[in-house]
Amino acid sequence: MFSKANQNFILVTGCAGFIGSKVTEFLLKNGTKVIGIDNINDAYSIKLKEWRLEQLKLLKDFSFIKLDITELDLLKEVFQQYTFDGVINLAARAGVRESVKNPWIYIEANVKGTVNLLELCKEFGVKKFVWLPLRVFTGRIKYHFQKMTIQSINFHLMQQQKNPQSV
Repeated sequence: MFSKANQNFILVTGCAGFIGSKVTEFLLKNGTKVIGIDNINDAYSIKLKEWRLEQLKLLKDFSFIKLDITELDLLKEVFQQYTFDGVINLAARAGVRESVKNPWIYIEANVKGTVNLLELCKEFGVKKFVWLPLRVFTGRIKYHFQKMTIQSINFHLMQQQKNPQSV
């Protein structure tokens, strides 16, 4: 574990997943200190996720915390312990077919977890937030990218809750 003193980090959630592990590896190989979070759920092979983490632990400046981003109080402790220059949220429940069978677990992980991160970014003054929305929520729409503040993202999420057919 790193000490907080005079060090800034990037928080990468979902760091044991395919995209998350590759993003984390890229950041580490380019000199960025990374705190990785993942809950290591059983949506697919836990052994594969553990193998990815072992590869990341071989790299300098990586620390892993097993944590579910839906657990706000525990997540807040991480924000209290470290100073983050930015958050890259790649944590999500995988599996589009499974989401049809049990959509509530996906809403819990993918929406509540993201809102928890956004609220903590606002509270702790983290101004950089990258989020990769999943097809589970967006369907087959064309992606568009725009600069958004934490406040505009929260507004967008609130609008989706009020008007779910717009998702």
